[in-house]
Amino acid sequence: MHPILMEIGSFPLYTYGLILALAISSGLAMAGYLAHRRGWPALEVVDIGLWSTLIGLVGARLGFILQRPELFRDNWWQVLNFRAGGITIIGALIFGNLALILLCRRYRFSPWFCVDIYAAPLLWGMALGRVGCIMQGCCAGKICDPQVLWAFTYPVTSKLAGAPRYPSQLYELLLDLGLMAFCLWLAPRARFQGQVFWSAVGGYGLIRLVVEFFREGALWGPLTLAQWVSLALVLVALVGVCGGWGKPPLVSPPAPKPEEEGQAS
Repeated sequence: MHPILMEIGSFPLYTYGLILALAISSGLAMAGYLAHRRGWPALEVVDIGLWSTLIGLVGARLGFILQRPELFRDNWWQVLNFRAGGITIIGALIFGNLALILLCRRYRFSPWFCVDIYAAPLLWGMALGRVGCIMQGCCAGKICDPQVLWAFTYPVTSKLAGAPRYPSQLYELLLDLGLMAFCLWLAPRARFQGQVFWSAVGGYGLIRLVVEFFREGALWGPLTLAQWVSLALVLVALVGVCGGWGKPPLVSPPAPKPEEEGQAS
């Protein structure tokens, strides 16, 4: 754990915040690169992603508040204190994707094209986010057998100190990177728009469904709330991958503008 990277005077610079900024900026850069390689205007794609990310962060915070309302019952003003941590990836996905669909309409892009482009960058950003979780000491795993050689042992100053715990953050990080690689492989082989997106949604739902068995969390019946949501994501995405929600045809990039043709010649 290393939650505070440094202090500038009395102002702490949190490691989680720095990693989150790095995840957003590098993910946007990746999306722009992927769009450019396919002949689409990179700046417009990045603009859509930037605004979707900001709105997604609001959703991520709201999701955390709904999961842990007791933390804000007597300190409601802490709702706006992002620097103290406390976001959920599922909330970010829901709000971010809704914003992306609306922004695509404004730019006259196919929403399916955009979510396909952003599937791999989003997984990259989520993987980096788990590095932030490790440094922050959040999203911890359950206590495990001391013979688990790769278990995390937290410092005595942490509320998680004591018995070793499953490195659930590391599990999800590696699985996210594997799913990202699969989405990059699938993109040029997809049969219709949205197939990459649904693969990413279903894959992440499956990842979260499994990783939650190694994480601390309150049960809602036999599963945690995150697992119920993840199970729903897997089922919906499975239908989508098979084309059950429609098979929008693949689209060609827009023709270059006259001035761009002149520059190219």
